[in-house]
Amino acid sequence: TRWSCATLALTWQATRGMTVSADTLRRWIHEVDWVWKRPKLVAKDDDPRRVERLARIRVTFEPLKRSEAMICADALDSHLWPKVGYAWMPTGMHMTVMTPGTNEQRDLAGALDLATGALRHGVAARTTNALFRDLLTRIDACYPAERYSRLSVVVDHDTIHHAKAVEQWLAAHPRLTLLWLPTYG
Repeated sequence: TRWSCATLALTWQATRGMTVSADTLRRWIHEVDWVWKRPKLVAKDDDPRRVERLARIRVTFEPLKRSEAMICADALDSHLWPKVGYAWMPTGMHMTVMTPGTNEQRDLAGALDLATGALRHGVAARTTNALFRDLLTRIDACYPAERYSRLSVVVDHDTIHHAKAVEQWLAAHPRLTLLWLPTYG
């Protein structure tokens, strides 16, 4: 996935029988306006139900009534260990970064109301379906049944969203519905 000038020079020699230095190749590459930079990661887009899932979200969102809300929810893990990268420093000096001792992790589940911008969240030591159910309970409490007859929660395909305990929770709270994003969406 990475073509350094040295690798290009070796390939050039093997395929064309010409010996060219890495520096010469680097000059040639710059002359044709190529630059050295990191490639962009992209998610694969092979969900056969992609169009159907996005259409369902749109069809649910566009005609929302005052008594309905659409919330996007997701979970993430946050490592408390500092990420150390390259930095400029004087020759002979080595900068230091204080660590917390051991790498601790906290997981966060959050939900964003698309109409109001309101955020709800929950924090736990691990991402489990209990964290997601806690988030759903918070959402349910923030949108009283007297005012909101339907709550649509847009989620990805993380296993915590498919758990039996979540299905049971949803069965007990019929006004909440999960809308699925396309796989890798």
